[in-house]
Amino acid sequence: MTSFKAYSANFILPITSKPLTDAVLVVDDREIIDIGTKSEIQHRYPSLEIEDCGQSVIIPGLVNAHTHLDLLFFNAGNVDGIKTSFFETLIASWLFQKSQTLTDRRQAIDEGIHQLTRSGTTTVGDTGQFFGLIPQSVNAPLRMVLFPEILTGGDSNIQEAYEAAFSQVDEIQASNSYKVTAGIAPYAGYTLSKHLLKIVSQQAAQLPVKIHAAETFSEMQFFMNRQEKLLINYFLKWDGERHCLLLIEKHPYNTSIP
Repeated sequence: MTSFKAYSANFILPITSKPLTDAVLVVDDREIIDIGTKSEIQHRYPSLEIEDCGQSVIIPGLVNAHTHLDLLFFNAGNVDGIKTSFFETLIASWLFQKSQTLTDRRQAIDEGIHQLTRSGTTTVGDTGQFFGLIPQSVNAPLRMVLFPEILTGGDSNIQEAYEAAFSQVDEIQASNSYKVTAGIAPYAGYTLSKHLLKIVSQQAAQLPVKIHAAETFSEMQFFMNRQEKLLINYFLKWDGERHCLLLIEKHPYNTSIP
């Protein structure tokens, strides 16, 4: 019992049952092992020291199932002070990621972790690129599922993106951390070919898979009408044969394009 810790509060909300008043929570390293009123816990663990959290409520930690911590400093929906459409924002975020240094990404993730813990979040599903960042996640005071993202801008880097994502999965699993586990995240059904999506699903049979569905009305319009003007041919090209959306690299993002 020496590793047990106990915390008391005015209220404890078990969620699965009614709130408890004048209650105590008992934990053993990474697990909650008991909960009850103060008198009940003192009777069951007579030598256990209880830390009083004062006038407070103890609740289960919050869960944020979809974060992009490396994009914390990306100004979504606004580029150079100009409000942008969904697809313009999407392209700008891709280019922002490409411009980030390892130091930039470490700073963003540090700040993101700080904001999550301050908000009471204890479990996170984070999507991005994690080369050089996995030890940072392992040492964070959070439980994390890291989803290396497979995002391609055309045929030239499909194999590279696929191999890079699963290389990160291997590194995450090799950390042997009980707090950090691996998933895989093909970005969306319209940014990868159906063949690559099939391969990912087969390779990732033992992994959680995360994929974007339609998030905005602009995306839903895209699915209903592939000629949707929001796609802006300067940037994006629909490939009907491979059933995916290709990013045309030779035309950099330019907010002056009508």
